[in-house]
Amino acid sequence: MADSGFDPSELYEAILDDAQFAALPATLARQFDSRSAVIHWLGPSNASLIDAHSGHFSDADMAQYSERFAADDIWTLAALSPAARNRAWDSATLVDPADFESSVFYNEWIRAIGDDTYHCAGAVMETRHGFGIVGLHRARRASPYERDTIRRLAAAIPHLRRALTLRGELVARHGALRSWEQAFASAAQPTLVLDRLGRAIKVNDAAALLLRSGSPLSWLRQRPQPTDSRQAADWASGLARATAPSPEAGQIAFGDPPLLLWLAEFLPLVSGTMAGCAMVTLIDRSPGHGRPGPAHRIAALYGLTAAECQVALLLAQGATVAEIAEGRRTTLETTRYQVKQVLAKTGSRRQSDVVSLVLRLTLA
Repeated sequence: MADSGFDPSELYEAILDDAQFAALPATLARQFDSRSAVIHWLGPSNASLIDAHSGHFSDADMAQYSERFAADDIWTLAALSPAARNRAWDSATLVDPADFESSVFYNEWIRAIGDDTYHCAGAVMETRHGFGIVGLHRARRASPYERDTIRRLAAAIPHLRRALTLRGELVARHGALRSWEQAFASAAQPTLVLDRLGRAIKVNDAAALLLRSGSPLSWLRQRPQPTDSRQAADWASGLARATAPSPEAGQIAFGDPPLLLWLAEFLPLVSGTMAGCAMVTLIDRSPGHGRPGPAHRIAALYGLTAAECQVALLLAQGATVAEIAEGRRTTLETTRYQVKQVLAKTGSRRQSDVVSLVLRLTLA
């Protein structure tokens, strides 16, 4: 992480390495000019779990916080309000300093352990499994957090939220998964680690499922890439930049817009055993993102295969049978058979009925 801005590479490497995750709070503290940092988790039952801390507070201090004082943490309670979630904040903008100084949290925990922590900056990030929380701290004698520091923290929130979502999935399994690497493997977000030649070093379960479907990614000589040749060239360019000697993060779009659109984020890995590789996170930006897309709904409702779903989506985009066969690199006879299967399974009499069906599911 450089002083001029937030470099997410160490954050994403920590997903795959427990030791690096344990060191992450100290890295965040240095990055954001803080004396200490804590990463913790607030689950659906409001139980607080300390994931990692920078070492300023002892393990005993943090255990006492989780067991007795998390419910009195006046900063976190204010940051849990809907208006404050998923954004960077300075504690002075959330809590009046006079209220902080009279709080149980300050007097019975911070002062009681002989500490002088007074300024806090952080973010409460909402995920489907609970709240991931990052807290940065300065002593009373230090200056309050500057606007520029809060701005840099705000820019880091999308990356922090994604990493803590993976952590939330790990916590939600009640310890069934023992490492970040296992959490990576089972995470819902399709993610791959590629070397500079494009070979897959790691592929999580969600990415493997996407690749098995053959759309919009497929394997080519043991290298995952978009099925569209022009998009494959963009993919190769993004990977080359992320694995260059002076690597750069980047993003490309691929799929079959407007009904099927994905973004691929290429993030350089610059240290550890996978230095020189890139982590590629795949983000669904299709219409209806956040709920099952039209392909998933058609498959669930009518029992279509992945290939038949793709044919149905392409028909809805106005492609002819010949164009579908050429674009999917299949024979005309195979494509005609798949169209007949789509018609039969959906109870459609004409291809126009399929188009109407897909558009209804897209807008539903």
